[in-house]
Amino acid sequence: MAEFEKACESHALKLAKLNNIASKPYLKQIKMADIKKVIKQFNLEIQTTGKGNKEMIVFDPADKWAILRLLDDDYLGSVMTGQNYEVTGKRQLG
Repeated sequence: MAEFEKACESHALKLAKLNNIASKPYLKQIKMADIKKVIKQFNLEIQTTGKGNKEMIVFDPADKWAILRLLDDDYLGSVMTGQNYEVTGKRQLG
């Protein structure tokens, strides 16, 4: 996590995205099972390590945005087409 923190602290956009994620009310409700479900459904190149309460996401310096995109809920599926998408902007509906 120290390497992830350093990667975010040295980049204004990453830090802004991290602050945005930290302000989301859903963050406290997310479980590792939810994270792993998204990783699998969207075939993401994100690894986890550990078991139970000690399981965590592995930071890969080759894709410094991966964890931020995952935690910011940037992966969505279309009900109409069944297609999966990585989104660059979202507007929450009612």
